[in-house]
Parts: sequence; structure tokens; C-alpha cells
Amino acid sequence: MKKQIKHFATAAFLLFGSHAFAQKVVSVHNGEREISAPTSVTLIDGFQTTGPVRIFTTGLSYLNCQPLSSTPSTNQNYILTRSFKIPVTDATLGNSRNICEENQTIQYLDGLGRPLQTVQVQGSPGFKDIVQPVAYDAFGREQFKYQPYAAQSGTTGNYRAAALADQLAFYNSPTAGVKATAYPFAETVFEASPLNRVLQQGAPGADWQISAGHTLKTDYGTNAQDEVKLWTINIGDNGATAGAYLPGKLYKTIVKDENWVSGNAGTTEEFKDFEGRVVLKRVWETNSKSLSTYYVYDDLGNLRYVLPPAINENGQALSSFDETQNVFDQFIYGYHYDGRKRLVEKKIPGKDWEFMVYNKLDQVVMSQDANQRNNSQWLFTKYDALGRVIITGLYTDGNSRAALQGSVDNQTNINQPLWETRNNADASGIGYTNTTIPTSITAYHTVNYYDDYDFAGNSFGPPSGSQAPAARTKSLLTGTKVKNLGTGAMLLTTNYYDLEGRIVQSKSSNHLNGTDVVDNTWNFDGSLKASTRTHTVGGVVTTIANRYEYDHAGRKLATFENINNQGEVALNHLEYNEIGQLTKKNLHNDSQATIFAYNERGWMKNSTSDQFSMQLDYQDGVAQGYNGNITKQYWDWTNTANPTANIFNYGYDKLNRLQTAATVAGVPMSEAISYDVMGNIASLTRDNLTTNSYTGYDGNKLTAISGFINSTYSYDVNGNQKTNTARGITNIDYNYLNLPVSIAGPNVSYTYDAAGQKLQKQAGGTATNYIDGIQYTNNSIDFIQTEEG
Repeated sequence: MKKQIKHFATAAFLLFGSHAFAQKVVSVHNGEREISAPTSVTLIDGFQTTGPVRIFTTGLSYLNCQPLSSTPSTNQNYILTRSFKIPVTDATLGNSRNICEENQTIQYLDGLGRPLQTVQVQGSPGFKDIVQPVAYDAFGREQFKYQPYAAQSGTTGNYRAAALADQLAFYNSPTAGVKATAYPFAETVFEASPLNRVLQQGAPGADWQISAGHTLKTDYGTNAQDEVKLWTINIGDNGATAGAYLPGKLYKTIVKDENWVSGNAGTTEEFKDFEGRVVLKRVWETNSKSLSTYYVYDDLGNLRYVLPPAINENGQALSSFDETQNVFDQFIYGYHYDGRKRLVEKKIPGKDWEFMVYNKLDQVVMSQDANQRNNSQWLFTKYDALGRVIITGLYTDGNSRAALQGSVDNQTNINQPLWETRNNADASGIGYTNTTIPTSITAYHTVNYYDDYDFAGNSFGPPSGSQAPAARTKSLLTGTKVKNLGTGAMLLTTNYYDLEGRIVQSKSSNHLNGTDVVDNTWNFDGSLKASTRTHTVGGVVTTIANRYEYDHAGRKLATFENINNQGEVALNHLEYNEIGQLTKKNLHNDSQATIFAYNERGWMKNSTSDQFSMQLDYQDGVAQGYNGNITKQYWDWTNTANPTANIFNYGYDKLNRLQTAATVAGVPMSEAISYDVMGNIASLTRDNLTTNSYTGYDGNKLTAISGFINSTYSYDVNGNQKTNTARGITNIDYNYLNLPVSIAGPNVSYTYDAAGQKLQKQAGGTATNYIDGIQYTNNSIDFIQTEEG
């Protein structure tokens, strides 16, 4: 017995490493039934057992569980919410628990039932109460929205009568990692009317207070004479013609962001009709240059056209159009509806029309884009009696959309219901009946199975032991088949669930004739506790075991990974400040760390590590970025404690588009960018060299670049790029998902499954295969993707 225990302890030490704080050395057995430690248990000479004992390691842990202490204030109205993380019965409800086993939140209410204060008992990383104070003005409005804070004193769970003073004191002298500010609240200015509309919205921090002027401002009004076009659908239901709204017929809202100073530049105007529909959105690039987007409706309220800035002003003022014109093809969004107000035809700029066919349940049963139309092909979808998608695939038919819609509408025979049912005797092996239109199937792409595991082709068996699935699987997706578009094989996945409807095991076939089995275990509160993937290809088994740890409030603490039993590694270990912001990420058993800091609004200010560090400026940079634009970046990989070796300034236009980027110190780099009215890049200059002019556009599709790089481009009827002369690409072929399958010139080909997942790349005689984060080069694993890369 003694010899066996020593051998186990030595093995445990070798397996789990040597974190000193996670080791246990035992010299005397005091009758315990179990002796455990996170990484190792060492029994010294002379240790003897007095009875049966189990000695084991639990794995490295960063969890710290304190006893739960909660004392709600009985002189206040409150609602106590108890969230259990372990099973609890009526008999054990009153037992004492720690904060990892039970969370409590207390909401205190005033006499009108309004929230006054919410207390998350011992909810901070330092086990302090997180308090969210609420206050109202004389009209019952929240004029100030206060940031939550970690109470530094007082009885846990109590109502804090001095919450506002305590909150201000906390942010004046905050705990580590929290940005100090004398203004830990966001003030709102309301309109002096019963409408209580917001006129100004501030944010935490001195720079975003109402008095500082850098707030989000909103003005309200109505349209003026000839300010807004009134688009009406043409007779014949083709295109539209513009008139003008009479004054006062539209609600007008003007929004000015935190960088706005004066004039029109940087403002956004929105006009709505009396039915609440947006008819115009207008943004101002300068005080005199606006970019307008119109929304055109028919008499039934259906959105028929969207007219972007390229055709609305600045020398391009369009007063009418129809669907045969080039301007419609290049810039305008078009929508057609049937008599039941269903969208049946859709046109987006630079792409030909897309068609949809519906059944009597208003479910899309067929769709077709322009490339499919050239091949007389349709994508079809079939449903079960509960409206769940069960089959998708390809159907060949040269008839028009209207003709196919008529065929589906005539599907009234009792032998032709609107859905399919299970039929494992189906000769196709799909496992469903084939009675709804279409019945002449060209190709099946995906098949879904629900409710049970008795479906055609289910070659996987259920797990056993602790992973044994529950029998209650009604409404759950139990299996799928997805076609490998390269080989035509159907890739099977079967999901097994527990009583809570959580997947405990998923078994899948992969395109390299192997399998992937993922076993999940779950915590009582529904968070994922562990996941082990067993990946098999060519008889070689790779096991990837992940374990997840959360703190008492549900914040993720760490991810552990063990590949092929080579020893568990803490991929990451996360640390937070007292208000829950991530302040430190430790990597690979805490061997490297990145520290994060934030400003008053929660925007990241600093990221510091021994490999790379940076600092970001917003409103405190050379330009003013009160709206969140990054105006300056400091970065370095040598002097990471003071990353000033390289400084980059960024400049934006009034529409928040990046215009300039230039080095102030360090490696000289610069960029200057200009845009057209559609937001397409018009020119790009790098490092003061030759300017690239993006002068050739067909609508929004770039057709030519000249300057530092010279290239031309062409596209298919779906808007996919076909050629690129600069890269020597003479042709690109696409599949029905509009994903590239072959590129002539570089001679690269790709294989996908019917869900759009990339399975393989072939280039230069080398095959790269992708299986859910595991990448193969030819037949060898190249790398395994983890949370950290």
C-alpha cells in the first residue's frame, strides 16, 4: 500500500508540473478519505495510512471562494435574487454556501416601485459589493446615470444610504486598474416639455460633461420648403419620380457627435414621415457638401428603392429613373413584392436581380441569383411540419420565377402537403419524403434531423457513462449532413444532449475520412466546464482537452489545455479590476503577461507586455477624438515600459473616415486617403510616393488603378471579381455560395462544404486541409488553433 501511494504521487508530480503554490506535502494521514492539490501531492518518508484514502490532483486552479455573507436592509423595499451554482433542494436551501456556490443580487426599490440601488453581493474580484446607484429628478427622469462602484465599507448586501458620495469617493481614489475621475456619471439634458426628448447626452469623464461641450447633441424640428424630395413610384410600377415634401410634413432630427463645434459639418439629419418611416438620411461632409440617402415606399408602405448619395446631390441630382437605366444597375437598391407583400425580387447595386419563391406558409422554398439563372438552377429549401429547415439543395428548372410561383401556389392536393416527414426507407438515403415542390432534385446540400436519433445514415452511437445523453430531445437538432462540394460526400454530425438541452457529445465525420468527437461537461449554471476533442485521421488520434475556470461572478478566469496528455498548460489567466474590466492577461502558465488600462469611458488606453506595448490617445491627442476616434498611437517592442519610440498621428474627415496617418517619431511612414461620395477610395498616397488613383469605378466596383500600382479588374453578374491584372489573375470561378473555387494565374483551388466552410486549398502541389482549427499540410498536422493563436 505504501509503495503504491508513493508511485502515484511521483506520477502526479511529473504529469502536472511544479507550481509551488499548488503543491501539497503530506507526512501524516489524519483519517481523510481524500487528499488533493491542484498540481501535485508529495508523501514524505514515514507516511502511513490509517484507512482507505484517495490521493489525486485537481489541476491548476486560480479560483478563490469566500464564504457568502449577505444582510439585506430590512427597512427598505427590496427584491433578493439568489442564483445557485450547485444543486439545491428545499431541504438544503437554508444551508450556508460560499460565493462560488451561490450569487445574490439585491434590488432596492422606492415607494413607487422604481429601482433605487442594485447590489451585487460580493460581486467584485476583491469580494466587495458592486453597487449601482440610481437617482431621479423632480420629473422622475434619470438625469444622471452613475457608474457602478465597489463598496469599500459597510455590511455586505446592505442598502447604502450614502451611495452617491461613496461612488464619488471610489472614483476619486480608485482601486488598482480603475481610471480616476471626478465625474463618474453621464448627464442627460432633457427637453423642457412633456415629451422628455433628449437634447444632450454626456458621458463619464471631465471632457464629456455638459459644461465641456463635447456631448452627443440632438435637435428636433420639421422639414422646410424644398428641403426633402418626395419620391413616388411611377405608373407601371417601374422606377420613381421626385417631387418635394410640403414644409412641416416630416419630422426632422439632427444629431451632432462629440467632435462637433459649429455648422453643418459632422452632423447627421434624419427625416421621418407621420408613419414613422425614414425617408431621408443626410450626413454633412463639410458645411456645404451633404451626402443623402433616400428611402422610397409604395402606397402599401413597402420599401421599394434605396437611393444612395451618388445620385442625389453635389452635381448628380436625379429627379427620376426607371429600372432599365444604367444608374439603376450601378447604384440603386430595388425591391419587388407580390400580392401578399412578400419580397420576391431583390436588386442590389452591381449585382443582377435575385428571385424568391414562397409556399402558402410564406416560407422561401426557392431562390436564384444571376449566375444560377444562367445555368437554369435554383436553390431550394424544404421544411418539416413545425417550419424547421430540413433539406437544402440544388434544383434545375428553366422556368421563370412567376411560373414556379404558380406551380407552388397550385400545390393543393392532399398528397402534396407543404412539408416533408421522416422516411428512412427513402431510396435516396436522405431519410425524408419528397412530396413538396421541387421533387426532381439535382443535388442535396444539407439535411437536418430533429427530435431523435432514428434517422437515415446515423452511423454514430450514443456516448455512455457520465456522458450518456438524455432521452428528452424533442425540438433539438440531433443530426446534420453537409455535402463536401469537392467529393460529393455527405459529412455527418450527430449531437447528444443532457436534460438541459446542452450538447454533451458531438460526433462528426471530416473530409479526410476521419472523425471528430467532442465531449462537453457543464457547470450547474450552464457555463462550459470542460471540452475534450478526439480528432482521428488516418488512424492517428489527436486529443485536445480544454478546461475552463470562472470566478465567483461568472467572469472567465482561465483556459487550460492539454494536447495528447503532454501536460496541462494554462493558455490564459485573466485578471480584472474591481469594476470588472480586464486588466491583465497572463499567457502560457503565467510566463508572459499583457497589462491593459482604460480611460473614463472604458476605451482601451494602454496595452503593455515585454514583447510589444502601445498607448492610444483619443481626445487627449493632437486632434480631438471625443467620439472615440484614435488620434495618436505610441508603440514599441524594445522599450515596452515607455512606448514612445514610434508615434503615429491619425486624421479623420467629418464623416469619421480615416484621411491621414503619419509618423511623428520613429520609422517614417505616412498615408493620405481621399474618398468619393459613396465612400469608395478615390486616391491613396503612401510614404509621399506616387499616388494610386482609383479612377475607374463601375458603380461601386473598382475597375482600374493607376499610379504606384497599375491594375484592371472585371466582375461577373453577381459582382464577384473575375480578373486582377496586377496579381496576374486571369479568371476566378465561384460556387453557388459565391466563394472562389479556382483562380487561374496563380493556379490556386479551394474546396468547401455546402455550409461555406473551407476544407482544402491546393497551390503549387501542396494541399492544405482545414478541420475546425486543425490545419494540415499535405498529410501532416501543421498547427492546432487555440484561444491564443
